[in-house]
Amino acid sequence: MFEHLYRQNPQDEKIRDFLGQAYEHLGFLQCVRLAEVKPCVANLRKSVEIREQFFKTYPESLYFKTQLADAYLFYGDAYRYELNNSQTLLKIGMDTLKFTEKSLNLRKEILNENPSSIQAKRDLAQVHLRMSSHLRNIDLDKRDKNWKTDILDHHQKALHLREEILKDNRATTFDQRNLADQLMMLSTFLIEIGQESKAEEYLRRAEKFFFSNMTADPANIEAKFEYGVNEFHLGKALLKQRKLKEAKEHFQSAEKIAQEIIKQNPASSEYKSLNNLVKIEFDKFPSN
Repeated sequence: MFEHLYRQNPQDEKIRDFLGQAYEHLGFLQCVRLAEVKPCVANLRKSVEIREQFFKTYPESLYFKTQLADAYLFYGDAYRYELNNSQTLLKIGMDTLKFTEKSLNLRKEILNENPSSIQAKRDLAQVHLRMSSHLRNIDLDKRDKNWKTDILDHHQKALHLREEILKDNRATTFDQRNLADQLMMLSTFLIEIGQESKAEEYLRRAEKFFFSNMTADPANIEAKFEYGVNEFHLGKALLKQRKLKEAKEHFQSAEKIAQEIIKQNPASSEYKSLNNLVKIEFDKFPSN
């Protein structure tokens, strides 16, 4: 519909703006819901082109700068989906980073221009998290020699922003959850690179939120699952430090939760995966 309206009124900026949004929403739907990667990439590219035109015309506009930052982020994500369906891992991985980094730079500008904006901090933290995720997905043999440092840096910057947000009286429960998620995701990487003690510290901080969230709504399966996942990672951090008794307790807690939620939703592969991962870790315990 908007394409037809735009062809009839090519000078109407409002229609062109709506057209950019339509391409973005359609592309997102095609990637996330329909797994139609090529049309998704094509539509998100059209959205980027429209946003770039607007930003070139109105470089001081916060609205169009924000829209372009979003468009770059979604376009980078689209390449990530293509990464999962392609053999040309390095090229697509680098394209993912290129557009996500463009989004990152715009988000930094937006926060610098609006230092009191809690939303600007949320958005920048999210892009840092995306950068860390994309860096981990690049072909192992082609990574920059500093890739571990870069991933850790993005995680830590996201964590710092999440912690700053919670000092603001406008922060919400959603922000608390984002901080807990960030602590857990950073911890999984710290375990991977041999910093288990720091991972344990962060996971214990996250544990407090996830436990509180779970006990506040015992019927919430997702809250249970999040707590179980954190328990699993805490068990791994403790096992790596040879704190066997504590590690076993946390693995048992994760296993119990996994089995409870599998009974409630037996078709969920995600819940079964948690249960299977716990079993794998139990196999690593000393026999005596």
